Amino acid sequence: MEQKFVPRPNTGSLFKINVKTSEFSPDMKGDILIDTKTLTIDSDGIAVVKLSGWKSVSKTTGISYLSLKVDQWVPPVVPKFQPKQEEQDDDDIPF
Repeated sequence: MEQKFVPRPNTGSLFKINVKTSEFSPDMKGDILIDTKTLTIDSDGIAVVKLSGWKSVSKTTGISYLSLKVDQWVPPVVPKFQPKQEEQDDDDIPF
């Protein structure tokens, strides 16, 4: 009995396009399911999505494809600038 593929959140696939309709047609097409609760949105409202990919071959069709996985992106922590405080020299105080 053939099992139907069921996509999981934060995974996807890209398959090669065998017939291109123009020189601008993509080489591969596919889908990816992204759980939006796992996205990190920056201050400009942009979500960076990191992807990992593996070359694979379908067990049922024998077709080669690229398997994708969403990696959670964590923005780098940039320390806030704090001006250096000057040390006071007590030698100028007359007492």
